Amino acid sequence: MLRKEPTLSLRGFWLSRSLWIAHLCYAKNLRLRSAIYGYLARYGSLDKKKLFGMIVNKILEKIENTRGLI
Repeated sequence: MLRKEPTLSLRGFWLSRSLWIAHLCYAKNLRLRSAIYGYLARYGSLDKKKLFGMIVNKILEKIENTRGLI
């Protein structure tokens, strides 16, 4: 009995697409976080609690701005 080659299902396609988009958003957040740390290292630092709050707010703002584009 011959077996068919497995084909990519529509569900699998959307799942892999969602994972790829999540990966891109995560990579964007890492770049943003690195940029913020680099800026603060170069131009003066803030206390850690204030810095953490600023980073979280920037990341959330960036995610909200890109969510409509996805």
